[in-house]
Amino acid sequence: LRDISGLKQQADGCSVVEQLKRNEARDKLLRKVALIEKRCRLEKQPRRKVELFKQLTELKHQLDTFDNEFN
Repeated sequence: LRDISGLKQQADGCSVVEQLKRNEARDKLLRKVALIEKRCRLEKQPRRKVELFKQLTELKHQLDTFDNEFN
């Protein structure tokens, strides 16, 4: 089942359900990053663009932390 789903066997022995929840949370972060990147590109107002960029860097930091924590 793990071979078909593409899930890795974790050293900590996480169940498939936990791995699926982690993957869903990671995908949700990736979607947020993509959305804010698009909004940042399309935004005309410099002040709003700076706010979006701050949000983007925070989300990317969360994503890096998430990846480092579970790999």
